[in-house]
Amino acid sequence: MGWLSGNAGDADDTRAGRAQVRDAPESVEVIIVERLDDGSLATVSWAGEGRGGLPLPTDSVPVRKAAQAAAACMLRLPARMAKPYVIDRVIADLEEFFVPSWQAKGSIWLSGELILPVRPGCQTRVAGFRLSYSPDDGLEVFRDE
Repeated sequence: MGWLSGNAGDADDTRAGRAQVRDAPESVEVIIVERLDDGSLATVSWAGEGRGGLPLPTDSVPVRKAAQAAAACMLRLPARMAKPYVIDRVIADLEEFFVPSWQAKGSIWLSGELILPVRPGCQTRVAGFRLSYSPDDGLEVFRDE
């Protein structure tokens, strides 16, 4: 039948491909980082236990503690942001924030991950959605009018 030679089941190692899981609705996971007023990045302030507010330099690989703290702040975006009619736009918006130094071999916690930078207060916009996050309420997503 040609199944073994037909490339069926080959992994799609693109970000869009990794966002898909067989027999499950598509989903997109992001790591939330905080963009400070001066433009620098840090782990989100609410990370707790000495993990919040750690600097995340964009010109080098962050120190292990900061990279691990950032990776621990991964969350799945709501299913409506992964619908076929919007997922490409969501991923494209997220890929606009790309930190080349985080793709280095030594950046095992951040390499290849989609990053969602939020302003203090944990708010941002992606692909026509307004996102707000708090440790108490979780992620709230609103469609821009």
